Amino acid sequence: MRVLVVDDAKIIRDAFERILDIKKVKHRLVESGKEAIDKVKGEYFNLIFLDIVLPDIDGTEVLRAIREISPDTPVVMMTGYPVEAKIRDAIELGAVEYLFKPFNAEDIFRLIDEVSNEEGLKALPRLTSQQIRRTRNYPSGEKAKEAD
Repeated sequence: MRVLVVDDAKIIRDAFERILDIKKVKHRLVESGKEAIDKVKGEYFNLIFLDIVLPDIDGTEVLRAIREISPDTPVVMMTGYPVEAKIRDAIELGAVEYLFKPFNAEDIFRLIDEVSNEEGLKALPRLTSQQIRRTRNYPSGEKAKEAD
């Protein structure tokens, strides 16, 4: 199992490093969209965790590039912002799941286990924007809202 984590926040990358070390999962941690695209061009990953908001390239654009390079790699989008439009775009581009920050180690363990198990991978949700509105709340309790 090889995992790529893309997040500009060092605290998030550090948390992933601890979590992935516990599971003894090989991983790469990068802080920009450009680095992520370069890594995907040069290495194979079983799972990618990708922040929606990055300083250099929007996360959905990074996802679009990843889909062209490695169309079958599961990508989990991460966000700390309640913006439904970006989540909807990511899902339409093939993101298999999304995590709201802050998240816990169990969320990461569950996703790694599902990807490690082919049947679990097939069971990963393919959510629509209507399901997001109906089923997901943001950590603050506020519902997702449309971007301008």
